Amino acid sequence: MVKTKMKRKSWRGIVITVVVVVLVLFVLYNVGTFLKMHEMRGESLSACENLVEGERCEFLFNRGFVDGLCVEGRRGELVCRPAGVFRD
Repeated sequence: MVKTKMKRKSWRGIVITVVVVVLVLFVLYNVGTFLKMHEMRGESLSACENLVEGERCEFLFNRGFVDGLCVEGRRGELVCRPAGVFRD
C-alpha cells in the first residue's frame, strides 16, 4: 500500500514537471515570435517610405529579402505586406 502511494506521488510529480516545461517552452516560443514580428514591422514600414500604395517593395529580414506590396496598415501608414499574406 505504501509503494502504490509513492508511485502515485512520483507520477504526479513527473506529470506536473512535464506540463510546466511544456508551458514554459510555449511561452518562450511565442515571445520570440512576437519579437520577430515587431522587428519585421519596423522593416516593413521603412520599405514603403518613398513609395505609393500598390507598388512592389522589399526589405531585408533574417538574412533574406522579403518581397511584397505596399498597402495601408491599420494605423493609416504604408507597410510592405509580404507576398502571400492576405487580410480582410
